[in-house]
Amino acid sequence: MAAMSRSFAVLKNMLKDIEKILHITIIIVQSIFFITYGYSIYCNLDNILFLIIYIILFTLSLFYFIFYLKTYKKGSKLIDRIKRFSRIFKYLVNGTMVVVKCVEMVEFGISDFNKILLIVSAVSLLAQVVIEFIRIFTEKYIDLFTEAVKMDLAWVGKLGKVKEVKGNLFELIDAPLEALANKIEGTTPSEPELTEIQKKLNKMAEDYEVEVKETKKEKKEKKKEEIRRKSKENADKQKQEIKEHLNVIKKKVFKKN
Repeated sequence: MAAMSRSFAVLKNMLKDIEKILHITIIIVQSIFFITYGYSIYCNLDNILFLIIYIILFTLSLFYFIFYLKTYKKGSKLIDRIKRFSRIFKYLVNGTMVVVKCVEMVEFGISDFNKILLIVSAVSLLAQVVIEFIRIFTEKYIDLFTEAVKMDLAWVGKLGKVKEVKGNLFELIDAPLEALANKIEGTTPSEPELTEIQKKLNKMAEDYEVEVKETKKEKKEKKKEEIRRKSKENADKQKQEIKEHLNVIKKKVFKKN
């Protein structure tokens, strides 16, 4: 079994579970919005402007939902790009509906049931946005973490191949010799070209190491300061005790005299 396979599997399954939660949320939220659209159209049969707006928004929302269901389990670079655009499009359409509903409520007033639908729609849309951000955030850092672990444990993968143990041992022995030879000759070994993610990880690692060094330095300074403070307190305490003892001796001596 490859190194870190179990850990990678856990991370991948966690992301799948978040995707499932988002999928269920999208279906529920979109169903709520369809009910809101339908009731809003029914309530505005006499108001041409709002009727047209709600019909257009309903059509666009329905178009997105059909596209989403058809492409949910499909994946390609083109489809993934369209999916990203469609998500933004969906939030714009549903968000516009909430805004239009608020305008209608302020200008003409709406029924209590309409107000309940507005509140439920707005809250469900907000919940969907939060889950979407969690998915994006998690996906981004899972990808970074996976690549980082692969880079950090690349040498383990080489040593893990039993058939190449002898070659790997020679490679480990030769590595410092190669570096010394290159230094003497003044040549620089060619480095493999890094991807953008790998460059980003290297930069993050450098920043992390600097931060760790600074933290260690701060801790060291605080420890020194604490030692100096305690030393001063002990010295002051000893001085005070010496004074008290001298006072006791003086009193006793003067008493005898």
